[in-house]
Amino acid sequence: MRAMRKLLREKLSKKDEVKRLASMKKDNLIPSTVPIKESPINDDMQVGGSGAPAEFNSRTLRNKDGQFPSWLSGRQRKRLTAKQAIVKRNEKQKKVKKNPDFIYLFFFKSIIIFRQIFRRIITSANGSGDNAVADKIKQLITDHQVIVFSKTFCPYCVKAKNVLNKYKLKDYKVIELDEIDNGNEYQNILGKITDAKSVPRVFIAGECIGGGDDTERLDRNGDLEKRLKKINAIDN
Repeated sequence: MRAMRKLLREKLSKKDEVKRLASMKKDNLIPSTVPIKESPINDDMQVGGSGAPAEFNSRTLRNKDGQFPSWLSGRQRKRLTAKQAIVKRNEKQKKVKKNPDFIYLFFFKSIIIFRQIFRRIITSANGSGDNAVADKIKQLITDHQVIVFSKTFCPYCVKAKNVLNKYKLKDYKVIELDEIDNGNEYQNILGKITDAKSVPRVFIAGECIGGGDDTERLDRNGDLEKRLKKINAIDN
């Protein structure tokens, strides 16, 4: 058996290979049915000096039916099988390193698709919510002759409200955005409607006249009173 292992490890020349097979046959180490050919031994017949006959694969030492040569012992076959399994596993690992596994690609793509769908759902939900707030603001502007969207702590809002309080207004509404739950949403929608996100936003007869400074300026030049009288907003 030692001689067999040694012969499997060594790389023999073409003439030495023929001599080795003849010697093994003479010593009854291989069956007499194994032909000894005088023809040259090609690369498919040698793997590390194993001297495998041509009908056996040079890398795995198996034939087309998956059988080992008959002259290999059971222990040698187990060792070859184990080595081949290790080689196959290493080759698979190399492929995984070069090309990410399909499962990982599918996993990451699924995450990306899920995030896109989730964003669309959130955007759609926010859009419907904004539409509801916008409709509510438009309804308030339509329902009241004079309406101010304000914040209690804002000095410009205080200025606008002080100016309007000089007049006895019939239909006057103040919405304090810092005192309602969705005040920020109101302010965002007002910014889109009036092209100005700052407060106050003062509306007279559905038209935005601006903020605190604008209201004070209109009052100073008399235009504010004219507008209020035009819509009959002042209570005599």
